[in-house]
Amino acid sequence: MKKVEIEKMSWTDMRDLDKEDTVVLIPIGTVEQHGPAGPVGSDYVVARQFSIEVAAASDGVVVAPSVCYGLSHQFKHFPGTLTIRPSTFEALVRDVCEALIGHGFKKLVLVNSHGGNEASCDNVAREILDRHGVSMGMIYPWSLAMHLGRGMPDLYENPAKAFGHGAEPTISVMMHLFPGQVDESRVAAGTRKPTTEALKTLSATRVQYQGFPLGLYRYSDEVYDNGASADPTGASAEKGKIVFDRMVEYGIGAVGELRGLLGQRQ
Repeated sequence: MKKVEIEKMSWTDMRDLDKEDTVVLIPIGTVEQHGPAGPVGSDYVVARQFSIEVAAASDGVVVAPSVCYGLSHQFKHFPGTLTIRPSTFEALVRDVCEALIGHGFKKLVLVNSHGGNEASCDNVAREILDRHGVSMGMIYPWSLAMHLGRGMPDLYENPAKAFGHGAEPTISVMMHLFPGQVDESRVAAGTRKPTTEALKTLSATRVQYQGFPLGLYRYSDEVYDNGASADPTGASAEKGKIVFDRMVEYGIGAVGELRGLLGQRQ
């Protein structure tokens, strides 16, 4: 049986991999609130399962153990959110990458499933490039879900209303990955708290003034009453399977295209 998860391999299995061509996917997420019904581990669970399914369907792709904790400061007032410092996060991701490079692996892809981690992931990837001459890749699975098929109009009549934090497509995907574990009685749309007449709230860290975005850094409970920023009431496991399968299909192609561009720079 094909092994793709590094933690299930022996050191001899690792030794025998083609270090020059094997792509290592590094799942990265966070532990944070996703509305009243969404599991707090949604982001790292998706990063992990996405990586495993992409690797299983690809040749020469393996999956490193997950980096579960990330940068979720804006959600810290919601119980269950476990955020770490940017310096801690970057040091952890950097050390994992350098350990893999130290064993000879050259083709690394961060599978980051939390937008708040993105800037720090960029920092690490640029450091790795400067220090080791190794060009890395990054995939953001939720971005794939939200933009595939221009918002997937075949599944969502009004994506602008449904898509958001603690809403769609997260809740549907969690229903698919955790059958029977998402409490459907708690699936509810969030209510946005007003800012000012002139400022439109975009998120816990962004507002809009006269059509242009501005930064305004607050905790998410100051913005959304239950942590959800949109309406997930149309969520279903069936819809989640379709969304997740499309994410994986795209991921398989994306990793295949990235493979030739990853690794040691000349």
